[in-house]
Amino acid sequence: MKSVAILLVTEMSVHPNLLLVIQQLAPVEIWCISHSEQHSPKECHWSPTLEAAIHSVNADILLFLNGDGSYSIRELSLFLNSICYGQCDMTCNRLKSTKYLDVWASVYYEWTSRPVLPISPYLDFPLACTKEIAQTAANRIIDNPLSVFDQAVSSNYRIHYYHHVSYEPPFIPSFYDSFGPMLTYEEKRKLTQLLTFLQEKLHKKGKRGGYSDGGRRLPVHEQGAYSVIEGSYKNGESYYGEQKLSIIIPVRNEQGTIQQVIREVKKLRPYEIIVVVNGSTDQTSSLVAQEEVTVVTYKEALGHDVGRSIGIKYATGDILLFVDGDFLVLAQDLFPFVKAVESGVDMALNDLKRPSNIIHPVTSIKQIFNLFINQKHLGISSLTAVPHAINRRVLKCCSEEAFMVPPLAQGIAAKNGFLIEAVHSVDINPLNRIRPGENQVEEGLSRTGELIIGDYLEAFYHLLMEGEDLSSTHFYRKRYF
Repeated sequence: MKSVAILLVTEMSVHPNLLLVIQQLAPVEIWCISHSEQHSPKECHWSPTLEAAIHSVNADILLFLNGDGSYSIRELSLFLNSICYGQCDMTCNRLKSTKYLDVWASVYYEWTSRPVLPISPYLDFPLACTKEIAQTAANRIIDNPLSVFDQAVSSNYRIHYYHHVSYEPPFIPSFYDSFGPMLTYEEKRKLTQLLTFLQEKLHKKGKRGGYSDGGRRLPVHEQGAYSVIEGSYKNGESYYGEQKLSIIIPVRNEQGTIQQVIREVKKLRPYEIIVVVNGSTDQTSSLVAQEEVTVVTYKEALGHDVGRSIGIKYATGDILLFVDGDFLVLAQDLFPFVKAVESGVDMALNDLKRPSNIIHPVTSIKQIFNLFINQKHLGISSLTAVPHAINRRVLKCCSEEAFMVPPLAQGIAAKNGFLIEAVHSVDINPLNRIRPGENQVEEGLSRTGELIIGDYLEAFYHLLMEGEDLSSTHFYRKRYF
């Protein structure tokens, strides 16, 4: 049986019952890693850093525990059995089931395409591993645990996760000191670790992390449209005070719905309606022309969200409302977005609701990105989803081209202090036209899902490369001094 050293990582005094429990495991050494030696019991070696302790330990196996909570001796004994008898190289705490995976784990497993395991890739303690693994990853176990876990998996280390160990943390007011938009201690910790791992990934795989952009025609702004026909529909009277409303509708082969959509949005009394027809081979263009609205035509398909960006270029209004041409949203559900912008909101988003108990990589990355840009109140709401509206003043800081990648435009708006709110909920899932393979698959991610994740990675990339720290995520715990 291999020798074990126990490393207690804590920000305060070691839990009074913890030493009594772990001494029953007969460790050859016990270390306390804390910012102050006063927190270290006399039975423990003390180190101000985890890295120094790891390189000083004289044991085959290292067991990492949170020093400020309590554990069960029975659960810890079972947890250590397989690694102490040489049956594995690393033992991770098993979740009760994969349904307990949170948004943070969901994003990791999607980015890496790793098989989903019932463990947290963030290596939440307890964690046990060989001295060799610990010394190789000494400076990353805390700061970049995702990288450690990823390397362990790719190196084919034997990882066991057969036992669940309960941990009862103490109540520390500062850990829960958040209100409204403030991030909790755990959100800061996980976000910091995730961003550290993400920067490594984007450095290796490029700004979209290997995800396709769906064939967007990015130079389209310089090339110009095939034709622009300015319709006679212009509403000279502004229903929104001194502000004019422009409605932008990108379409491709939507002859079955586009006239109905246009007639519905006219109820909002807009100043102008701009329809961007791209790559259509049906009667969409001629049907749009019958409505006497402005038609911007491109012979080729532009790709996701490019049509909205083009619409911005031709819009002249103060309030810009974006809808899609393939499904109908009633005027009474569009009006709140326009009214919010008229009343001072700079970016009015669809208030998306996460289905209860469902964790999905796309919704997870939306939520995490909103935390990153210091917009926690938005939940999973995103500029990716229509309907949404913006005030023209956003364009002073955010270029038309940025709207080709909606999360990037949203991030730039947040960076520049614009007011972003989720103002009204429109459930677009049952309205969206089903496109097998593109937005509907039996398992895994659809092409649209992959595109959205790629967009978010691109937004992360640009903001991280600019050194943005919108959510104060440079999180440093005192115990690692």
